Amino acid sequence: MDLTQKKLLTGGVMLVVTLVAGGLLLLVLSSPFATLAVYDVEGDVLSDQSATSADLEVWDRFNEIFPADTHPEITRFRAIDAVESGGIDGSVYASNSDRTEWELVLDTTNAYGRQELDRTIIHEFAHLLTLRTDQIPVGSSVDGCAVYAPPEGCPAQDSYLHAYFSEFWPGYTTSEFSAEEKGEGGDCAGECATRFDTGGFVTEYAATIPTEDIAESFAEWVISDGPPEGSTTQARKFEFFDRYPELVALRDQARAALGG
Repeated sequence: MDLTQKKLLTGGVMLVVTLVAGGLLLLVLSSPFATLAVYDVEGDVLSDQSATSADLEVWDRFNEIFPADTHPEITRFRAIDAVESGGIDGSVYASNSDRTEWELVLDTTNAYGRQELDRTIIHEFAHLLTLRTDQIPVGSSVDGCAVYAPPEGCPAQDSYLHAYFSEFWPGYTTSEFSAEEKGEGGDCAGECATRFDTGGFVTEYAATIPTEDIAESFAEWVISDGPPEGSTTQARKFEFFDRYPELVALRDQARAALGG
């Protein structure tokens, strides 16, 4: 039997992805986070009234940029130390099998400054926005998916991911990602480095995998006044988000909180 294994961080845990005859088997290994505290969440309120000022400040900042009615699935907030977490400063993932409850993870030590925290918040919200159940139906199979399928399943035909992957990652499959050379710690290497060199990605991280590309591009679209000059592909990615009035409304709301 031909087995190919790759490690990646997704859903808040380190996974080993085993490719068997074109199908993916996902095995949970461990949590990569140096956790400071975990709070249950109801709307924009943390259940623990004794939360530290640092944790509360970061949680409030998240809700300032994206109010509670835009993320009803988030039911838990995990405060972490980014440095002790190997540089990971944020994540968001479903905490149950039907993806009705999600956990938000953010650094609360100010390891990289306020501006980077804001960008991480927007990046992680993009994951929630594109991986929730109206985008990837619960129980959808990755087998035979017409576009790249994340571990959550095959994106619906009318989803943001399906449209984005069809336009910017045509023909790219989960099997191809699994087979690619990975840099140390998930850094961009091999095929990823070749992709990044085309100039079509806002960051190296965006070139690692399609789901990170849409999250990174969304974050830049929200924060920036426009795409970098000279990159037609990056300009098209910004224009992609402009097609959706609901995303434009989210951007305007976030930019008002950012003061831009």
